[in-house]
Amino acid sequence: MALEDLWEEIPPMECEEGCSECCLWPSRTPLEEERVRGWLRERGREERAGKVGEGCPYAEGGRCSIWPVRFLPCRLFGVVETVRCPKGRKPARFLTEEEALALILKLDEENRRFLEGKRV
Repeated sequence: MALEDLWEEIPPMECEEGCSECCLWPSRTPLEEERVRGWLRERGREERAGKVGEGCPYAEGGRCSIWPVRFLPCRLFGVVETVRCPKGRKPARFLTEEEALALILKLDEENRRFLEGKRV
């Protein structure tokens, strides 16, 4: 399963312009980090350092500058029934906690495959 397939399982939600409520430096996997690095390289941009719990270094002017390749926690913010958008925005449908956990486990499985491929 490609990351894009996993992301397709997340209901769409339109964010409020200029909102950065979800822009904390999230936990992320090496697979996701590699995807972001490649995306940045393709655009002649440099990777930025960040720390979990701090503002995301890719948030610029209330926008995500890596939106197409953002991390899974960023994608789940506001779309899980127990992690709703504080601005009141809603997805096409809310994911249950079980559905969100299933996505996290799928990402973990893809990340394990990625790391195994790195060991070869």
